[in-house]
Amino acid sequence: FSSLGSLTPKWLDEFRETLAAARNSQSSTPSLELVVPTADQIRDGDEGWRSGLSVPIRKANVKDFLVPLWRRWGPADPADRSWEARRASAAMPHVKSYCRFAAHPSVGTYVLPWLCIGSHNLSKAAWGELQKSNSQFAIRSYEMSVVLFPERLKQLEPDPKRRHGRFWWLRRGTSQASSPSEVPVLLPMAAGRAPATSSS
Repeated sequence: FSSLGSLTPKWLDEFRETLAAARNSQSSTPSLELVVPTADQIRDGDEGWRSGLSVPIRKANVKDFLVPLWRRWGPADPADRSWEARRASAAMPHVKSYCRFAAHPSVGTYVLPWLCIGSHNLSKAAWGELQKSNSQFAIRSYEMSVVLFPERLKQLEPDPKRRHGRFWWLRRGTSQASSPSEVPVLLPMAAGRAPATSSS
């Protein structure tokens, strides 16, 4: 994400629990990580300090309880010189990306149940908060996001009538067995990030 409101530990814990909701009620609540560019990354990016305008985070909103949650923006390995890694390091985000992922160390991959991309800042105004003894849910900002479920993308196929663009329609008469077993999803950040250091 790229914008941060004034949060409290209670609100952030409720937010984490909401994002962690799943059909399997026995699953444990996952941890929360906040991936943002560091000051050094903004300074050294393609647009320099000007790119910091797309990451409006007030110093007063950077509270101590958030410190263990910070993760560095960009590639997981600073030595990675692939074009994807260079682009992620040089381009600062303004879009807000939220996702839930689970690591599978035995096969070296991640499972991504859902991905939300849009304009929702990490704030009470954008996501809402309970008020008046939990009898009222207040949202003060109008936002728009798109939620993708990679599992459901298996049911889509390219629209042959619209070749000049990425238009898809529901796959017809195709069984789950003949659908792709995996759907790649490109994330703007690496999963399983290392903590951001205070010097960064």
